[in-house]
Amino acid sequence: MNNDEKILTILAEMQVEQRKTNERLDSMEALQTEMQTDLREVKADLDKVKADLNDVKADLANVKADLNEVKEEGQITRNIVTRMENDHGTKLGVIFDGLDLHKDMIEASKEEVMEKVANVDVKCDFIAGTVKQHSKQLLDIDAKVTRHEEVLSRRA
Repeated sequence: MNNDEKILTILAEMQVEQRKTNERLDSMEALQTEMQTDLREVKADLDKVKADLNDVKADLANVKADLNEVKEEGQITRNIVTRMENDHGTKLGVIFDGLDLHKDMIEASKEEVMEKVANVDVKCDFIAGTVKQHSKQLLDIDAKVTRHEEVLSRRA
């Protein structure tokens, strides 16, 4: 093989290698284009995530504000309940004191009423005895009147 043939062989081999290199370069360019497209999509998705994250941050700020409002209202409610418990406790104390006073008054009145009932019983017994005695006397008078009428009617 002479030099020209060797050079031609080497050139042919170089052409084959150049084609392989060009194919690899074309493949790399295609991959780079695909990666650029994917990167654009990732950037778009990242922008959406950032927007969603901003929405979440805004919602979180609203939740914190609402939570602070609920805490304030809870404290106000606790204060009101405490005041009501104190007021009601005082009022219940007064009511129970009044009940005790009424109970004492009823006990005192009960003894007085029992004495009066006993006196009324004695008086009723006396009145019943008197009525019985008067009834007997009336019967006697009635019997005498009847006899007197008989005597008068016989004389007439």
